[in-house]
Formats: sequence, C-alpha cells, structure tokens
Amino acid sequence: MRVLVISTYPPKPCGVARYAQQACAKLRSQGHVVGTMSVDGLGDVDHRLDLSRPLHAWKAWWIARRYERIVVQYAPVLIPWPGQFLRRRLAFYTFHLFLYAIFLLARGRDVQIVVHELNRPATTWQREVFGRFWRAAPRLFLHSDIERKLLLKLYPLVRPERTELTSPGDHFVPSFHGTKEKARELLGIPRHQVVFVSCGFIHRAKGFDRPARIFAARQDLSTQAHYYIVGSLIDREADLLEYLRALQELASSSPRVHLVETYLDDETFDAWIVAADYLVCAYTPSSSASSGVIARSRMLGTPVVATRVGPLEQQRPEYLVEDEAELERVLVQLSAQQAS
Repeated sequence: MRVLVISTYPPKPCGVARYAQQACAKLRSQGHVVGTMSVDGLGDVDHRLDLSRPLHAWKAWWIARRYERIVVQYAPVLIPWPGQFLRRRLAFYTFHLFLYAIFLLARGRDVQIVVHELNRPATTWQREVFGRFWRAAPRLFLHSDIERKLLLKLYPLVRPERTELTSPGDHFVPSFHGTKEKARELLGIPRHQVVFVSCGFIHRAKGFDRPARIFAARQDLSTQAHYYIVGSLIDREADLLEYLRALQELASSSPRVHLVETYLDDETFDAWIVAADYLVCAYTPSSSASSGVIARSRMLGTPVVATRVGPLEQQRPEYLVEDEAELERVLVQLSAQQAS
C-alpha cells in the first residue's frame, strides 16, 4: 500500500518528528511504500512543504491524492508561526483548512489523524468551528483513554466510534544497545551514583523544577543521589527562557542537581534513560498529554516515578505520586534504598 505520512521530521528537534520517523520505519518493515511530507518546509522528506502557506497547502492536497493511506501526526505546536498576528492567524487556518480538505479524501482512502496534542477552544465560536472540524475526521487516534474523553468533552460533535487508542510507544525501537555501565561511561556519569533523570524538551508543564527543588533542599539525601535534567528549549519564548534560568539557578545551588543543556539525538536520549536508576516525570496539572519518555523507559527497562497527571497513570509507571509531598517522600526513599 502507498502510505503518506504528514508530520515534522528530523533534524527538527521535536518529539513528534522522532515519532513519525519511527512510524515510517515500521510501515516500511511491513512492506508499505511510504512517502513523507513535512508540515513546516523542513526535514529530510520526499515532499518538503510549508502547510501554513496557501499555495503549498494546495500543492500538498494534490500530492496526497496519489496515496491510498494518509497519516497525519497532529499537534498545533507543529504549525510554523510567523511573527505578525494576522500572518499567524492565516497560518493556523490555512493548515486546518488543508486538513479538512484531506478529510474529504477519505472516500476510497484510509485517512488517519494521530492526535499528539489537542487545541483547546478559547471561545464558544472556536468550540463550534473545531467541533465540526474534528467531526469530519474519518479516524482519530489518541494515546490514552483520558485524552480520548477530553476530546469528546471539548468537542461533543465528534463521533465516538471514529476515535481509537494507540500506544505512544507502538513504533519505538531502541537506539542505544549498551549496558547501564556503558551508558554511564559514554555520558561521564560516575558508576557509584544513584541517578535520577528527567529528559526531553524543557517546558514548565514537565515540572523539571519539582525534583530539582527537592534535591537542592534535602540535606539528608544520600550523597550518592544525583538528579540530572537533560534537554533543550524547543523555542526561545520569554517564559521558557525564564524557566530555563530558574533551572540553572537550582543546578548552581546544589552539587546534586545537574542541568545538561543539549539537544538529544535518539541514541543519546536512550543512553540517558539506560544510565538512570529512575526516570522522573513530575508533570504539572497543566499537562494533558501522554509521555513518550515513559514509553521509551518501559521499552528500555528503567523504572519511572511519575505524578498522577492526565494520562500518565494509564502508562503504568512503577511509582505514581499524587503531589510534591509524596514525590519528595518517594525520591528520598528510593535514594536510600539504592545507596544502601
């Protein structure tokens, strides 16, 4: 079958780009002929188009008609955002009009939308418009039942029978194949440390500062226990830069807190997970998306400490905590156990 996958793609630093790349690899392994199309005019793809531009979107629609299956990796953050307000609005609506036109191709084709993040309506008008938009989608795939229920709550016009669940780790394959010792040697982490890691793009919703404050404040923690924040900013917005500075201050205030600011390729990303004794996902209540990091940790065998936020509970982390007080108690307990 000829399959077109529309998404961001590497080398763009984006989790959805990695997801799409591995999804394409799995489709090819199943014998499909896979075409790739960018949404932002970037990446190593067959069709490099910026779908926020009307002429590119029109060209993309004609290209899509050649394929029997069309898979769209959807998240509002993937849309290119020009600086001026009116251009931003035009980009947003051009992209969604293109998707609506793709929905119309469903007759005789398998059109699938994998929803990585929802656009939340700010007004009744937006709820009505996007309710009709999502209602037109032939097949919607979400990563958890919580996200599915949220979609149906935000947009009651959507037909439940058109929604399906897919694990965020369905297409994942390991990119690092060494042992924990090899991973620590590669990354320069002492073997004797009890290592807690949070990795990925730096964002307030991921709550990297929560374990950092605990490690910085608790003087009774084992001297062997260390917390590593590893990742980079996905953009340079003022709020994210302010959050990065706060993390830098926490790291400079404690020898047990480390901030490694770097973009992680697939192999290094997995090496950090393998090197860790525990992965920490202390997401805040503002987060409503599943975690690809938890899915990778399960694949690689590293236990996870996660907050009970959004769909994280359904990803079955080994340690699920309700709030920061319980997070602190669990981190202290695990530190003592590993150090003894």
